[in-house]
Amino acid sequence: MRRVEIISLFMSGVLLILVPIIFFSCDNSTPTTPPTPTPDCEKYHTGILHVSNQSSRGLDYDIIIDGINQGRLTVGASKDFRVAAGSHTLDFKYSDHDSYACSRSYPNVIECQTYSIYCTG
Repeated sequence: MRRVEIISLFMSGVLLILVPIIFFSCDNSTPTTPPTPTPDCEKYHTGILHVSNQSSRGLDYDIIIDGINQGRLTVGASKDFRVAAGSHTLDFKYSDHDSYACSRSYPNVIECQTYSIYCTG
């Protein structure tokens, strides 16, 4: 019986050592998810101005946004321009001469959204 008492005493000692180790090593905090990165359009307050050339006359346009020529847009083509959120001036001019294909427009681009516009002139 003496042997049983020693084993019992030994097991009690092991439990006294292991229980606090196990208890204090557990992390009871709530797991957290990493923060979602802020999209560039929110960070820089931008949106997309989507323009397309739907010329019924088969002519190319120069795209002019806020007085700056953004280049030629061929018939049937479209292009996205990342612009600051807010109101802009937009002109479609015939590429071969200095007249307007459509009247000036004032698109109001909303942050992180796309404003689509086309010209058929």
